[in-house]
Amino acid sequence: MKFKSYEQFNESIADLFKSAHGAIEPDNLIPAERLIDHPKFFTQEEFDEAIEYLNIDPEYLYYNPKDIISPIMYWNGPIYEPFHGGLNMEALKMFHTKERLQHKTEKFEKLLKANDYASVFDMMDKKILIPSFVSMYKEIPDKDKYDIFKDLYVRSEYGFQTFPVEIIKDCFSKRKLSTEWKSRMEEFSKTVKLNPDVTLTIYRGENVDSAKGDDAFSWTLDKKTAKFFADRFSKGSGRIIEKTIKVEEVIDYLDDRGESEVILFPKKFGILKESLEESIIGGSEHIDFPIGGKTRVVFSRESNSIETINFHPNLGKITWFELDKDGNFHTDTTASEFFIFKQFYEFIKNPPATHRERTATLLSWEPFKAWIDSCTEKYRIKLTGERYGL
Repeated sequence: MKFKSYEQFNESIADLFKSAHGAIEPDNLIPAERLIDHPKFFTQEEFDEAIEYLNIDPEYLYYNPKDIISPIMYWNGPIYEPFHGGLNMEALKMFHTKERLQHKTEKFEKLLKANDYASVFDMMDKKILIPSFVSMYKEIPDKDKYDIFKDLYVRSEYGFQTFPVEIIKDCFSKRKLSTEWKSRMEEFSKTVKLNPDVTLTIYRGENVDSAKGDDAFSWTLDKKTAKFFADRFSKGSGRIIEKTIKVEEVIDYLDDRGESEVILFPKKFGILKESLEESIIGGSEHIDFPIGGKTRVVFSRESNSIETINFHPNLGKITWFELDKDGNFHTDTTASEFFIFKQFYEFIKNPPATHRERTATLLSWEPFKAWIDSCTEKYRIKLTGERYGL
Protein backbone atom coordinates (compact mmCIF):
# COMPACT_ATOMS: atom_id res chain seq x y z
CA MET A 1 0.00 0.00 0.00
CA LYS A 2 1.32 3.44 -0.95
CA PHE A 3 0.88 6.47 1.28
CA LYS A 4 0.55 10.01 -0.06
CA SER A 5 2.00 11.58 3.10
CA TYR A 6 3.53 10.88 6.48
CA GLU A 7 0.21 11.87 8.08
CA GLN A 8 -1.62 9.22 6.06
CA PHE A 9 0.96 6.61 7.09
CA ASN A 10 0.71 7.63 10.74
CA GLU A 11 -3.07 7.46 10.57
CA SER A 12 -2.92 3.96 9.12
CA ILE A 13 -0.55 2.80 11.88
CA ALA A 14 -2.85 4.34 14.51
CA ASP A 15 -5.86 2.47 13.11
CA LEU A 16 -3.89 -0.78 13.04
CA PHE A 17 -2.71 -0.29 16.64
CA LYS A 18 -6.24 0.46 17.83
CA SER A 19 -7.58 -2.58 16.00
CA ALA A 20 -4.99 -4.83 17.65
CA HIS A 21 -5.20 -3.40 21.16
CA GLY A 22 -8.56 -1.65 21.52
CA ALA A 23 -11.31 -3.10 23.70
CA ILE A 24 -14.21 -4.83 21.99
CA GLU A 25 -17.43 -2.82 22.01
CA PRO A 26 -20.32 -5.30 22.35
CA ASP A 27 -22.84 -3.02 20.64
CA ASN A 28 -20.75 -3.10 17.44
CA LEU A 29 -20.61 -6.89 17.18
CA ILE A 30 -22.65 -8.68 14.52
CA PRO A 31 -23.70 -12.32 15.07
CA ALA A 32 -21.81 -14.41 12.51
CA GLU A 33 -24.98 -16.32 11.58
CA ARG A 34 -26.32 -13.16 9.96
CA LEU A 35 -23.46 -13.21 7.46
CA ILE A 36 -24.13 -16.68 6.08
CA ASP A 37 -24.19 -16.69 2.26
CA HIS A 38 -22.93 -13.11 2.11
CA PRO A 39 -20.46 -12.98 -0.83
CA LYS A 40 -17.65 -11.56 1.37
CA PHE A 41 -17.98 -14.17 4.10
CA PHE A 42 -19.00 -17.85 4.15
CA THR A 43 -21.66 -20.24 2.91
CA GLN A 44 -24.06 -22.19 5.09
CA GLU A 45 -22.04 -25.33 4.42
CA GLU A 46 -18.74 -23.66 5.45
CA PHE A 47 -20.37 -22.24 8.56
CA ASP A 48 -21.87 -25.58 9.65
CA GLU A 49 -18.61 -27.45 9.01
CA ALA A 50 -16.61 -25.01 11.16
CA ILE A 51 -19.15 -25.09 14.01
CA GLU A 52 -19.23 -28.88 14.06
CA TYR A 53 -15.42 -29.13 13.95
CA LEU A 54 -14.91 -26.62 16.76
CA ASN A 55 -17.82 -28.03 18.79
CA ILE A 56 -19.01 -24.56 19.83
CA ASP A 57 -22.33 -22.79 20.20
CA PRO A 58 -22.71 -20.49 17.13
CA GLU A 59 -24.43 -17.96 19.39
CA TYR A 60 -20.99 -16.86 20.60
CA LEU A 61 -19.47 -16.41 17.15
CA TYR A 62 -19.29 -12.77 16.03
CA TYR A 63 -18.05 -10.42 13.35
CA ASN A 64 -16.32 -7.30 14.67
CA PRO A 65 -16.33 -4.63 11.93
CA LYS A 66 -13.79 -2.54 13.86
CA ASP A 67 -11.18 -5.30 13.88
CA ILE A 68 -9.18 -5.07 10.66
CA ILE A 69 -6.92 -7.99 11.61
CA SER A 70 -9.19 -10.83 12.76
CA PRO A 71 -12.83 -9.70 12.53
CA ILE A 72 -14.33 -13.18 13.06
CA MET A 73 -14.14 -14.11 16.74
CA TYR A 74 -15.53 -16.37 19.45
CA TRP A 75 -16.47 -14.70 22.74
CA ASN A 76 -18.20 -16.42 25.62
CA GLY A 77 -17.63 -14.91 29.07
CA PRO A 78 -13.88 -14.87 29.79
CA ILE A 79 -13.14 -16.98 26.70
CA TYR A 80 -12.04 -15.03 23.63
CA GLU A 81 -10.46 -16.45 20.49
CA PRO A 82 -9.87 -14.53 17.24
CA PHE A 83 -10.12 -16.59 14.04
CA HIS A 84 -7.17 -15.30 12.03
CA GLY A 85 -8.29 -17.03 8.85
CA GLY A 86 -12.01 -16.64 9.36
CA LEU A 87 -13.93 -19.94 9.17
CA ASN A 88 -11.56 -21.45 6.64
CA MET A 89 -10.97 -25.04 7.78
CA GLU A 90 -7.30 -25.07 6.84
CA ALA A 91 -6.70 -21.90 8.85
CA LEU A 92 -8.63 -23.24 11.86
CA LYS A 93 -6.45 -26.35 11.91
CA MET A 94 -3.21 -24.49 11.23
CA PHE A 95 -3.79 -22.11 14.17
CA HIS A 96 -4.95 -24.98 16.44
CA THR A 97 -8.15 -23.04 17.12
CA LYS A 98 -10.08 -26.06 18.42
CA GLU A 99 -7.37 -27.01 20.90
CA ARG A 100 -6.96 -23.40 22.05
CA LEU A 101 -10.69 -23.08 22.74
CA GLN A 102 -10.78 -26.33 24.69
CA HIS A 103 -7.77 -25.32 26.78
CA LYS A 104 -9.23 -21.87 27.57
CA THR A 105 -12.62 -23.36 28.47
CA GLU A 106 -11.10 -25.82 30.96
CA LYS A 107 -8.78 -23.21 32.46
CA PHE A 108 -11.46 -20.57 33.07
CA GLU A 109 -14.01 -23.07 34.36
CA LYS A 110 -11.56 -24.07 37.12
CA LEU A 111 -10.80 -20.47 38.07
CA LEU A 112 -14.46 -19.45 38.19
CA LYS A 113 -15.32 -22.50 40.26
CA ALA A 114 -12.62 -21.45 42.73
CA ASN A 115 -14.03 -17.89 42.75
CA ASP A 116 -10.56 -16.69 41.69
CA TYR A 117 -11.61 -13.62 39.72
CA ALA A 118 -8.21 -11.98 40.03
CA SER A 119 -6.65 -14.84 38.05
CA VAL A 120 -9.57 -14.90 35.61
CA PHE A 121 -8.89 -11.30 34.61
CA ASP A 122 -5.14 -11.73 34.77
CA MET A 123 -5.32 -14.50 32.15
CA MET A 124 -8.05 -12.90 30.03
CA ASP A 125 -7.29 -11.43 26.60
CA LYS A 126 -6.98 -7.66 26.96
CA LYS A 127 -9.47 -6.99 24.15
CA ILE A 128 -12.32 -8.25 26.34
CA LEU A 129 -11.08 -6.99 29.73
CA ILE A 130 -13.31 -3.92 29.88
CA PRO A 131 -16.60 -5.41 28.57
CA SER A 132 -16.06 -8.54 30.70
CA PHE A 133 -15.43 -6.43 33.82
CA VAL A 134 -18.69 -4.59 33.17
CA SER A 135 -20.73 -7.75 32.57
CA MET A 136 -19.19 -9.69 35.49
CA TYR A 137 -18.94 -6.78 37.95
CA LYS A 138 -21.63 -7.95 40.39
CA GLU A 139 -20.05 -11.41 40.63
CA ILE A 140 -16.59 -10.09 41.59
CA PRO A 141 -15.98 -9.98 45.38
CA ASP A 142 -15.94 -6.40 46.69
CA LYS A 143 -12.40 -6.76 48.03
CA ASP A 144 -11.12 -7.61 44.54
CA LYS A 145 -13.07 -5.10 42.45
CA TYR A 146 -10.68 -2.15 42.53
CA ASP A 147 -7.48 -4.21 42.21
CA ILE A 148 -8.89 -5.96 39.14
CA PHE A 149 -9.93 -2.59 37.69
CA LYS A 150 -6.45 -1.18 38.28
CA ASP A 151 -4.77 -4.12 36.54
CA LEU A 152 -7.07 -4.06 33.52
CA TYR A 153 -6.65 -0.28 33.33
CA VAL A 154 -2.88 -0.66 33.11
CA ARG A 155 -3.17 -3.38 30.45
CA SER A 156 -5.78 -1.64 28.30
CA GLU A 157 -5.25 1.02 25.64
CA TYR A 158 -8.76 2.09 24.61
CA GLY A 159 -12.39 1.59 25.62
CA PHE A 160 -12.62 3.41 28.94
CA GLN A 161 -15.50 5.52 27.61
CA THR A 162 -17.66 2.38 27.66
CA PHE A 163 -17.62 2.05 31.46
CA PRO A 164 -21.07 2.72 32.95
CA VAL A 165 -20.93 5.66 35.35
CA GLU A 166 -22.41 3.74 38.28
CA ILE A 167 -19.85 0.95 37.98
CA ILE A 168 -16.97 3.44 37.99
CA LYS A 169 -18.39 5.24 41.01
CA ASP A 170 -18.93 2.04 42.94
CA CYS A 171 -15.56 0.58 41.96
CA PHE A 172 -13.64 3.73 42.91
CA SER A 173 -15.41 3.85 46.29
CA LYS A 174 -14.08 0.34 47.00
CA ARG A 175 -10.43 1.26 46.46
CA LYS A 176 -10.00 1.65 50.22
CA LEU A 177 -10.51 -2.09 50.63
CA SER A 178 -7.29 -2.65 48.68
CA THR A 179 -4.03 -2.97 50.59
CA GLU A 180 -2.16 -2.47 47.30
CA TRP A 181 -3.91 0.86 46.77
CA LYS A 182 -3.03 1.96 50.30
CA SER A 183 0.64 1.12 49.73
CA ARG A 184 0.71 3.05 46.44
CA MET A 185 -0.87 6.13 48.02
CA GLU A 186 1.50 6.00 50.99
CA GLU A 187 4.45 5.92 48.59
CA PHE A 188 2.88 8.71 46.57
CA SER A 189 2.50 10.90 49.67
CA LYS A 190 6.20 10.42 50.46
CA THR A 191 7.56 11.19 47.00
CA VAL A 192 5.19 13.69 45.37
CA LYS A 193 6.47 17.26 45.02
CA LEU A 194 3.76 19.80 45.74
CA ASN A 195 3.51 23.40 44.64
CA PRO A 196 4.07 26.12 47.29
CA ASP A 197 0.26 26.43 47.69
CA VAL A 198 0.05 22.66 48.35
CA THR A 199 -1.49 21.89 44.95
CA LEU A 200 -0.29 19.50 42.28
CA THR A 201 0.49 20.24 38.61
CA ILE A 202 -0.46 17.44 36.22
CA TYR A 203 -0.31 16.98 32.45
CA ARG A 204 -2.11 15.06 29.74
CA GLY A 205 -1.11 14.32 26.17
CA GLU A 206 -4.11 14.29 23.84
CA ASN A 207 -4.60 13.35 20.20
CA VAL A 208 -7.61 12.96 17.97
CA ASP A 209 -8.69 9.64 19.54
CA SER A 210 -8.20 10.68 23.18
CA ALA A 211 -10.83 11.51 25.76
CA LYS A 212 -10.79 15.28 26.18
CA GLY A 213 -9.57 17.16 29.26
CA ASP A 214 -11.75 16.75 32.32
CA ASP A 215 -13.48 13.70 30.81
CA ALA A 216 -10.25 11.68 31.06
CA PHE A 217 -9.09 9.27 33.75
CA SER A 218 -5.39 9.40 32.96
CA TRP A 219 -2.94 12.23 33.68
CA THR A 220 0.76 12.32 34.52
CA LEU A 221 3.20 14.21 36.73
CA ASP A 222 5.78 14.04 33.90
CA LYS A 223 5.46 16.52 31.05
CA LYS A 224 7.71 14.38 28.81
CA THR A 225 5.29 11.47 29.19
CA ALA A 226 2.43 13.76 28.22
CA LYS A 227 4.34 14.87 25.12
CA PHE A 228 4.88 11.24 24.07
CA PHE A 229 1.14 10.54 24.13
CA ALA A 230 0.35 13.85 22.43
CA ASP A 231 2.68 13.03 19.53
CA ARG A 232 1.85 9.31 19.24
CA PHE A 233 -0.58 8.80 16.37
CA SER A 234 -1.47 12.48 16.65
CA LYS A 235 -2.67 12.85 13.05
CA GLY A 236 -1.46 16.44 13.36
CA SER A 237 -3.70 17.35 16.29
CA GLY A 238 -1.63 16.39 19.34
CA ARG A 239 -1.50 18.78 22.30
CA ILE A 240 -0.45 18.88 25.96
CA ILE A 241 -2.99 19.88 28.62
CA GLU A 242 -1.74 21.23 31.94
CA LYS A 243 -3.80 21.86 35.05
CA THR A 244 -3.50 22.28 38.80
CA ILE A 245 -5.48 20.13 41.21
CA LYS A 246 -5.87 19.53 44.92
CA VAL A 247 -4.00 16.45 46.05
CA GLU A 248 -7.15 14.86 47.46
CA GLU A 249 -8.53 14.72 43.91
CA VAL A 250 -6.04 11.94 43.10
CA ILE A 251 -7.84 8.59 42.99
CA ASP A 252 -4.70 6.54 42.40
CA TYR A 253 -1.06 6.79 41.40
CA LEU A 254 0.32 4.19 38.96
CA ASP A 255 3.94 3.92 37.99
CA ASP A 256 3.85 0.35 36.62
CA ARG A 257 4.91 1.60 33.19
CA GLY A 258 7.23 4.35 34.41
CA GLU A 259 4.71 7.00 33.35
CA SER A 260 4.04 8.64 36.75
CA GLU A 261 0.35 8.23 36.02
CA VAL A 262 -2.29 9.97 38.10
CA ILE A 263 -5.88 8.73 37.99
CA LEU A 264 -8.69 11.26 38.43
CA PHE A 265 -12.46 10.86 38.56
CA PRO A 266 -13.77 12.26 35.24
CA LYS A 267 -15.94 15.35 35.75
CA LYS A 268 -18.45 14.11 33.18
CA PHE A 269 -19.38 11.43 35.74
CA GLY A 270 -20.40 14.10 38.26
CA ILE A 271 -19.09 13.98 41.82
CA LEU A 272 -17.63 10.89 43.44
CA LYS A 273 -19.58 10.87 46.68
CA GLU A 274 -18.12 8.79 49.45
CA SER A 275 -20.55 9.59 52.22
CA LEU A 276 -21.23 7.29 55.15
CA GLU A 277 -24.46 6.05 53.59
CA GLU A 278 -22.81 5.23 50.27
CA SER A 279 -19.78 3.51 51.75
CA ILE A 280 -21.45 0.64 53.59
CA ILE A 281 -19.38 -2.20 52.14
CA GLY A 282 -19.81 -5.79 53.22
CA GLY A 283 -21.57 -4.71 56.41
CA SER A 284 -18.69 -2.45 57.50
CA GLU A 285 -18.62 1.31 57.87
CA HIS A 286 -15.73 3.12 56.21
CA ILE A 287 -15.71 6.84 56.98
CA ASP A 288 -13.32 9.04 55.05
CA PHE A 289 -13.09 12.78 55.69
CA PRO A 290 -10.52 15.58 56.09
CA ILE A 291 -9.44 16.58 59.60
CA GLY A 292 -7.20 19.53 58.78
CA GLY A 293 -4.72 20.53 56.11
CA LYS A 294 -4.41 17.64 53.70
CA THR A 295 -4.82 14.99 56.38
CA ARG A 296 -7.67 12.50 55.91
CA VAL A 297 -8.92 9.86 58.32
CA VAL A 298 -10.43 6.49 57.50
CA PHE A 299 -12.39 4.75 60.26
CA SER A 300 -13.36 1.09 59.89
CA ARG A 301 -15.75 -0.48 62.37
CA GLU A 302 -15.02 -3.91 60.93
CA SER A 303 -11.36 -3.82 61.95
CA ASN A 304 -11.82 -1.28 64.78
CA SER A 305 -9.00 0.78 63.37
CA ILE A 306 -8.26 4.32 62.29
CA GLU A 307 -5.87 5.14 59.48
CA THR A 308 -4.69 8.57 58.45
CA ILE A 309 -3.13 9.60 55.16
CA ASN A 310 -1.26 12.89 55.03
CA PHE A 311 -0.08 14.63 51.85
CA HIS A 312 1.04 17.89 53.45
CA PRO A 313 4.85 17.97 53.91
CA ASN A 314 4.64 20.53 56.71
CA LEU A 315 2.15 18.67 58.88
CA GLY A 316 4.26 15.68 59.80
CA LYS A 317 4.47 12.28 58.12
CA ILE A 318 1.46 10.32 59.26
CA THR A 319 1.31 6.76 57.98
CA TRP A 320 -1.06 5.00 60.38
CA PHE A 321 -2.16 4.69 63.98
CA GLU A 322 -4.52 2.39 65.85
CA LEU A 323 -6.55 2.48 69.02
CA ASP A 324 -7.15 -0.65 71.07
CA LYS A 325 -10.43 -1.41 72.82
CA ASP A 326 -9.36 0.73 75.80
CA GLY A 327 -8.43 3.72 73.69
CA ASN A 328 -4.68 3.23 73.96
CA PHE A 329 -2.64 4.78 71.15
CA HIS A 330 -0.27 2.79 68.92
CA THR A 331 1.64 4.02 65.87
CA ASP A 332 4.81 3.76 63.79
CA THR A 333 4.51 7.29 62.46
CA THR A 334 6.99 10.12 62.92
CA ALA A 335 4.15 12.39 64.03
CA SER A 336 3.50 12.58 67.78
CA GLU A 337 0.27 11.55 69.48
CA PHE A 338 -0.28 15.21 70.37
CA PHE A 339 0.06 16.27 66.74
CA ILE A 340 -2.54 13.72 65.59
CA PHE A 341 -4.85 14.51 68.51
CA LYS A 342 -4.68 18.25 67.74
CA GLN A 343 -5.77 17.58 64.14
CA PHE A 344 -8.82 15.70 65.41
CA TYR A 345 -9.59 18.06 68.27
CA GLU A 346 -10.15 21.15 66.15
CA PHE A 347 -12.21 19.23 63.62
CA ILE A 348 -14.43 17.49 66.18
CA LYS A 349 -14.96 20.68 68.15
CA ASN A 350 -16.63 22.41 65.23
CA PRO A 351 -17.07 20.04 62.25
CA PRO A 352 -18.34 21.35 58.90
CA ALA A 353 -22.04 20.69 58.32
CA THR A 354 -21.21 18.11 55.66
CA HIS A 355 -19.23 16.03 58.17
CA ARG A 356 -21.31 16.33 61.35
CA GLU A 357 -23.04 12.98 60.92
CA ARG A 358 -19.70 11.25 60.27
CA THR A 359 -18.14 12.95 63.30
CA ALA A 360 -21.02 11.80 65.51
CA THR A 361 -20.59 8.25 64.25
CA LEU A 362 -16.87 8.35 64.97
CA LEU A 363 -17.44 9.71 68.49
CA SER A 364 -19.94 6.92 69.15
CA TRP A 365 -17.05 4.44 68.94
CA GLU A 366 -16.00 4.06 72.58
CA PRO A 367 -12.21 3.53 72.09
CA PHE A 368 -12.00 6.70 70.02
CA LYS A 369 -14.05 8.75 72.47
CA ALA A 370 -11.94 7.41 75.35
CA TRP A 371 -8.76 8.40 73.51
CA ILE A 372 -10.06 11.92 72.75
CA ASP A 373 -11.10 12.42 76.40
CA SER A 374 -7.75 11.10 77.62
CA CYS A 375 -5.76 13.35 75.27
CA THR A 376 -7.90 16.38 76.09
CA GLU A 377 -6.90 16.02 79.72
CA LYS A 378 -3.31 14.95 79.03
CA TYR A 379 -2.54 17.78 76.60
CA ARG A 380 -4.85 20.47 78.01
CA ILE A 381 -2.04 22.81 79.02
CA LYS A 382 0.00 22.22 75.87
CA LEU A 383 -3.06 22.71 73.65
CA THR A 384 -3.95 25.98 75.39
CA GLY A 385 -0.37 27.17 75.17
CA GLU A 386 -0.16 26.56 71.41
CA ARG A 387 -3.53 28.18 70.79
CA TYR A 388 -2.59 31.41 72.57
CA GLY A 389 1.10 31.39 71.75
CA LEU A 390 2.18 30.83 75.36
